[in-house]
Amino acid sequence: MPGAAWLSRTVLHAEAGSLPCLDASQTFWHDAGAGLPAFGADPIVDYRPLLTEAGFSVDVYEEVPGWPEPMTPPYSALLSESDALKQKMGEVATRALILELSMTLQQKPYRRRVLVAATRE
Repeated sequence: MPGAAWLSRTVLHAEAGSLPCLDASQTFWHDAGAGLPAFGADPIVDYRPLLTEAGFSVDVYEEVPGWPEPMTPPYSALLSESDALKQKMGEVATRALILELSMTLQQKPYRRRVLVAATRE
């Protein structure tokens, strides 16, 4: 489900006083994900308007410092161990993982990661 539609549907089902938990790493650099199979679907640049529109008060909205650099070492390490992964996961699964890791490191589609805390009013 595209990002904005998924978020709207999710937060509408939250009860009053509840806190939605969001992994907001689907906040892309403008068009960096355009044309890529998984990255180009309805990117959300800022969740605050959607949350407010859905009746939430945004209590915390903080960008995680240094993002996406924390992804680089583990993704690179996994790429360098592709033969070992192939033995453990099989050819098809490893190919899919290697493609995702490579595309993420090359295209850098993630704009930032944000920590969001919001309360349903």
